[in-house]
Amino acid sequence: MLLACLDLEGELVPRALSEFARDFPEVEVRVRQAGDETLLLFDADPELVDRARARLLALLGPAVLGEGEATLALATLRALREAGLRVAFAESLTAGLASALLADVPGASEVLCGGMVTYSNELKARWLGVPREVLESVGPVSEPAARAMAEGVLARSGADLAVSLTGWAGPDAGEDGQPAGTVYFGLARVGAPTLVERRRFTGGRDEVRRKAALHALDLLRRRALGAGR
Repeated sequence: MLLACLDLEGELVPRALSEFARDFPEVEVRVRQAGDETLLLFDADPELVDRARARLLALLGPAVLGEGEATLALATLRALREAGLRVAFAESLTAGLASALLADVPGASEVLCGGMVTYSNELKARWLGVPREVLESVGPVSEPAARAMAEGVLARSGADLAVSLTGWAGPDAGEDGQPAGTVYFGLARVGAPTLVERRRFTGGRDEVRRKAALHALDLLRRRALGAGR
């Protein structure tokens, strides 16, 4: 997608083009100057491109992962490191995928304490301390379960920040009737209220699991950015 103009502080600049290339979950934005009838320009105005770049950064805010070569996992690691935070994971449907994505980045040991894969209800209760009455009444795919999972791994790991993931990857609906792709995320931090978020992801089983893992990283990244301000 090409945007033929950018509003730079009230001024429309039709020769500053933004190009978006999407490859979930990253969206690459390229800014360049173009002539009136061609996209090939050899004598670009660096000041115009810099202004367009600055405007895009201001508009997109925390959605920007970085400039140059950047991935969500790398941006998450950088944000956690700059905020001085160490993280832990409690994963059900993703079975360790979220923590593995972070561990793939060189330097992950600076921010990653570890994680627990608790696929069964029994291990959610025994390893993470999820109340059995929660698992029996509202089930493992619920706000109370996600909250207890995040708080449980935070307390047991010594981390500063923890994220939990529990959901129905599909292809069938969950035992409780919730549709496939339903995922609850818990985000716990020492000394702060635990946040819980419910999302519904589309796609097949593998796609749902990958989207959930990536979203967990983004929750950590955004929380770390907030902690750094």
